[in-house]
Amino acid sequence: MSLSLSYQLRPEVEVQQAGKSLWLFCPLAGNLMGWNSRRPQPLLEALRSQWLEQVEMAALFASAPDAASEALFQLFFMRLVAARLLDLRLREDGRDIFTVSPAPHESLLAPEATAGSSWRLNRFAYLRAQDGGLLLESPLTPHRLLLHHPNLTPLVHSLASAAEVPAAGQGASALLALMLRLGMAEADTQDQDDGPMAFWEFHDLLFHTRSLGGRHVYPVGASYRFQGQRPSLPLIKQASGGEVVSLPRPSGAIAARMETPLSRVLESRRSLREFDPRPMTLQELGAFLYASARVQKTMRDHRHEEDLSLRPHAGGGARHPLEIYPLVRACQGLEAGAYRYDPLRHALERVQGEPALLEELLAQNPHILEGPQPPQVSLCIAARIGRTAWKYQSIAYKVINQDLGCLYQTFYMTATALGLAPCAIGSLDASLTGQALGVDWREEPFVGLFTLGCPPGQSTDAKGGAK
Repeated sequence: MSLSLSYQLRPEVEVQQAGKSLWLFCPLAGNLMGWNSRRPQPLLEALRSQWLEQVEMAALFASAPDAASEALFQLFFMRLVAARLLDLRLREDGRDIFTVSPAPHESLLAPEATAGSSWRLNRFAYLRAQDGGLLLESPLTPHRLLLHHPNLTPLVHSLASAAEVPAAGQGASALLALMLRLGMAEADTQDQDDGPMAFWEFHDLLFHTRSLGGRHVYPVGASYRFQGQRPSLPLIKQASGGEVVSLPRPSGAIAARMETPLSRVLESRRSLREFDPRPMTLQELGAFLYASARVQKTMRDHRHEEDLSLRPHAGGGARHPLEIYPLVRACQGLEAGAYRYDPLRHALERVQGEPALLEELLAQNPHILEGPQPPQVSLCIAARIGRTAWKYQSIAYKVINQDLGCLYQTFYMTATALGLAPCAIGSLDASLTGQALGVDWREEPFVGLFTLGCPPGQSTDAKGGAK
C-alpha cells in the first residue's frame, strides 16, 4: 500500500497583486500572507484548480530547480501551511481516504497508534454529513477532517466505545495519528473531566468557538451571503389580520417618571418576582413598549437593497430581528390574551393561535415559588433568524443573543423608571410557546421570556400611573 499527500488552495482564498508582491488572504476569516515577488503566481494558479504533491509544486515554483530555489520553495510552502491557506488530501493506492482543511504539518500524520492500544473519541468531537462524506470536527481545533473512504467508519465507531483500534491500512493509521494530535481522540486512560474543561458542556463550547474568530476557519461576519439569492426579510413582520389595539404614548405622570435620572434607575434596578393583584394599566404598558422597543427611525440601505431601523435598544447591524409577543393576564383597557407588538405603529395585534395551548400558557405562573400572584404581562420574545443571518455568517445566533441582552437591559431600565416589576427568565418552553402562538420555530424561534407586573402594595393615580 502506498500513501500520497497532495495540496490545493482553500476555495475561499483570494490572491491579489500589489506592485511586485503577492498577497493571499481569506475574506472574513483573518488568514493573511504576503510574498515579496510574483514568482509563485504560476503555482498559485495551478493550486486553485488542482491537487498537487510537493514535488509538482516545487517544479511550478521554479522552472530550473536548484538548492536555493528548493529552500525558497520550502519557505513559501511552510508559510502557506502556517497561514492556513491550503487543504490537504491523503490518498491510498489511488483512492481518496480523507481531506484535512486547513492542511496541518505533515509530521502530524506520522502513525503512532499500535495494535492493542485503547483510544477513544474526545467528548467534543462530532460527525456530520457534507459533500458526500463524513465531516469530523471539534471545537478544540480549527482543522476539520472530511472522511471519504468507508474503511474509516469502523475506526471511528471503535473510538466511540474506546475499543481496540482495528487494523485498517496506512490511511486509517494516519487518520488516527492526526486525530490524536489534534485532540479529537485521546488515550482511554485520560480523564475527560479534568481541570477547567469539566465546566464546558458540548453545545456551550461549540457555540463559543464557532461564533467567534480564532478557533475555526469558517467565514465570520458580514458576508451578505444570501444577497442575490433571496431577498432580505422585511423590516417589520407582516400583520396577520388580527384585531389591532393602538397603544398610548407616555404622558402626564407616566411621562414624568421617564425623566428619572439614569444614576437612580441603575442603582434601583432589580429583578422582582412578586406582584400586586391590581391590573396594569394600558398607559403603563404603552409607555413601557414605547420607551423600550418602538421604531424611532427607518433607513434605506441602497447598497444591499433593504430597510434598517433605529430603536431605543441596540441591535446588531440595525437589523432588529426580535419580535415581542405580550401575554396579557390583567391590564385595564385591554382584553386578556396573546398579542404581537408592532413597533412601527406602536400597536398590539391580537394573535389567535391555538386556544387550548394559549389558555395553558396564560395560566402558567413563572414565579409560582415566590407567590401565587402571576405577573400581569409576560413578554415572549422570538427572533426572525433570517433577518440577521441574511447579513451575518457564523455569528448570526450570537448576534441575536446579544440583541436579546440589550433588549432585556432596556426593559429593566424602562420598567424601573416606571415603577413596575421586571424580571428576565432564564428559560422557557419554546416549543409550547411557538405552538400556542402559531409561530414556526424554523423561521422564528422563541429565544427569551420577560415578566412585567405591578409591585406589591402599589396603587395608581387617576391618570393610570403608579404612585
